[in-house]
Amino acid sequence: MRILLISTLVLVAAFAACGGDDGPDHDTSKAIMYTTTYIHDTDTPGLEEPRGTATPHDGKHDCLIPAGASDYLEGTCEWDVASTDDGGWLVKYLETWKCADYNSRVGNTTFCPEETGTHQWIYQVDPVGNTRFLSDGGEPAPEGLGAGAPVH
Repeated sequence: MRILLISTLVLVAAFAACGGDDGPDHDTSKAIMYTTTYIHDTDTPGLEEPRGTATPHDGKHDCLIPAGASDYLEGTCEWDVASTDDGGWLVKYLETWKCADYNSRVGNTTFCPEETGTHQWIYQVDPVGNTRFLSDGGEPAPEGLGAGAPVH
């Protein structure tokens, strides 16, 4: 997973070096790159590495979400980047999965009672790339399935 993240960061950095320094797409790529670097270098609760995507990018896309040591849930992963008044960004990463898949792995339908489950992580990135974790929420992230029942 670390090799995948490093490869992703190299691709994002190459895009930044080759592509223009202007426009919202460049800012979005920069904000995601700062966030994935922060996640890689720190212990974000429930999210040791960005998951589910080989190339983090703005928007929603199909992905595989880790659900234990060697198991995955099919779902969607979404990066959302918004500019802040100070020239930085608010970065949200959202994973969505089918509750039926989630619950079948733990054998209990009460952990994820709706049709879909979600978990989201939110970060603040300042204009020079300093990043901090703000919050996370939603159903317990699926990687807890490998260790038994998720805990609220």
